[in-house]
Amino acid sequence: MQVCAICKKRNFKKEFKVKDRIIFRCRNCGILAVSPLPSNTGVKKVIDKVSKHFYDEYHDEYESYYNYFVDKFRDLKRIKRKGLLVDVGCGPGVFLEVVSKDKNWQPYGLDLSSEAIKIAKQKKLSARVAALTKTSFGKKKFDVITAFQLIEHDRDPLSFLTAARAKLKDGGVLMMTTPSATGFLARVMRKSWFGYHNHEHLYFFSPESLSYLVKKAGFEIVLLKTEHGRVIKPFYVWGRLTNYYYTEKNLLNSLLYKTLSIFKIFDKFIHLREPWVNVYLVARKK
Repeated sequence: MQVCAICKKRNFKKEFKVKDRIIFRCRNCGILAVSPLPSNTGVKKVIDKVSKHFYDEYHDEYESYYNYFVDKFRDLKRIKRKGLLVDVGCGPGVFLEVVSKDKNWQPYGLDLSSEAIKIAKQKKLSARVAALTKTSFGKKKFDVITAFQLIEHDRDPLSFLTAARAKLKDGGVLMMTTPSATGFLARVMRKSWFGYHNHEHLYFFSPESLSYLVKKAGFEIVLLKTEHGRVIKPFYVWGRLTNYYYTEKNLLNSLLYKTLSIFKIFDKFIHLREPWVNVYLVARKK
């Protein structure tokens, strides 16, 4: 059994199995984790495999993502008025686009996906293929580090946060989100929750376990809450259901999958929000 990434104890209890993955809970700090963890190479292979679908989704849902990140940037500016910012796991750069429109900010992006960085650079954004823990910025330190829907993908989240703290100025801000393992959808869907079925997800956080981790890395909490997700449309919901649960071996599922395009008809009339789906945290370097 692996050592817990948060408390470094060997005190795991098997919770359940989802397809070919076993989810364990640390009895000491409460975090849920996949065991055994894939190698770094294995993580990269999964990222490369799903990246095309994921960035197609960013394109299809661009307005929704953009508006969501406008809200996040508004929150950030209540704490910091200007500065150097690095968005880790920037994807195709939607949040970087939002920040770059404000001349008081200098945004940079990092992502492990070369496809994502290619798209970001086409938008004339400053971004590169790199991991925060293995990237040197010389003597440059940042006022803000953001990591949206990222920490659950990292094999060693404590090392990530330790690196983030080292690259922040004194009083620098960390802003992050992650799917909530104790949110409404996770509680209702239980082991059928999307978060458990996503092979990119290695850890599953509650507000309590994320707070424990962030404090252990040397931050003080400014904001911690469970938030609603971005605005989504019926086509996106149906697409998510078929992508996670679809199998051609099942005739009913096959027929449902073939109806996917029909749901675009409803997109103009129906807008939804995923209820209480993310843990949203803002912290400051002590």
